[in-house]
Parts: sequence; C-alpha cells; structure tokens
Amino acid sequence: PLPVTSARTAAADVTGMMPRSRCAALRPERYCTAKMPAYETSAIYAVDRGGRLVWRYPSRTARLSNWVYTPPAFSPDGKTLYFATFGGDMEAPGRLMALDRSGSLRWEIELRNPVRPLKPAIYAQHLAVGLDGRVYGAGCQIQFGGSSPVAFAVENGKILWVSEPQGYPSKHGQMCGGIALCEKGGAVRQVHVSTTHLRIMNGDGGALFALE
Repeated sequence: PLPVTSARTAAADVTGMMPRSRCAALRPERYCTAKMPAYETSAIYAVDRGGRLVWRYPSRTARLSNWVYTPPAFSPDGKTLYFATFGGDMEAPGRLMALDRSGSLRWEIELRNPVRPLKPAIYAQHLAVGLDGRVYGAGCQIQFGGSSPVAFAVENGKILWVSEPQGYPSKHGQMCGGIALCEKGGAVRQVHVSTTHLRIMNGDGGALFALE
C-alpha cells in the first residue's frame, strides 16, 4: 500500500480535493478539506519532447478560477486545444475554452443549458472534436431540482444544441460517463454517450445512447 502522503497526493491530483470515503482512512483531522489545495489543478501546460515547459495557460504564474475538469482535446488540424473547467457549485457553471498552439485564448464560453428557463449549469467531463470542427461534450447539468446527464455541441464558441438523454431531472443516470463520435464523409452522423450515477441510491444503472 502507498504511504499516507503518497496516497493523499495520488487521490487529490485527479480531482483537486480528497473524497470523504478516503478521508476516514487517511486521518480526517488533517486531510478532509473542500478548499483548493496548494498544488496545481488549474492550468494547462505545453511541454516539448524533452519535457521542457513551452507555455502555461493562463500564464506562468496565474491560475484559472475554476478547476480544469476534462482532458484536453485537439481540433483535426492540431491548431486548437479545447478543455472545460468545473465551477465547484450550482451557481458557478463550468466553461469551455479554446487555445491556439501558442497558448493564447481563442474564445471561451460559459456552459449553461439555454433551453431550460433557469439555464442550469453544465459541467463537461469528456470532450470530442469531430472532423467538422465542432466540439462535442458530455457531462451533467445541475439545478435545484436535481441533476441529469447531458451532451452538447459547440461551434465557434456558440452552443448549437443540448441533449438530455434521460430527461431532467433524471431518476436514473446523473452524468455522462463517456462520449464517442460516429463519422462518415467528414461529418458527424451520431454522437454516442453513456450515462452513470454518482451513488447507487440514485438509480438503477446507466445506459448507452446514440444521438443524431
């Protein structure tokens, strides 16, 4: 087993905070916290093949206000990098951001569902970029009535559509666990997403959906 200090770092480096299920085993009086830790969770790095830093976004010293929540995804031509952030609560939605190859910001948008009256916050967990250049995301949306899995498409910094494959609020899945694109002739024909839930009490399992 890992030493306490190594286990704490390994668990927290992924999400930026220690899950309570791990706190009891790792001396909760020292490690249970909802505050942003001192190590880095809120920046994007580019390094060369030798491991040397090329650039860091938002700068070499500044940090984003929200956590970086998705692995980065690249445009088909490799000239644009996309990533999404997590706001941390229902009132602070995530953002989708696009950087060029030099690490400069192309655009960013706030992720909210424009169809719902209260425009619930969306948190993307997975991104995929189609050959058509559109950015597709999968995650969850949160509002006071509950949460539900969502998938969405963005083009040139504008949300094109938002899908709620299990309704809203959902009695089954709470979030999308994955996304894959079905492409033909340079165009996205279907968006496949899987759903899951955060706790067993919230539903009877996830499902797989094909969105057209």
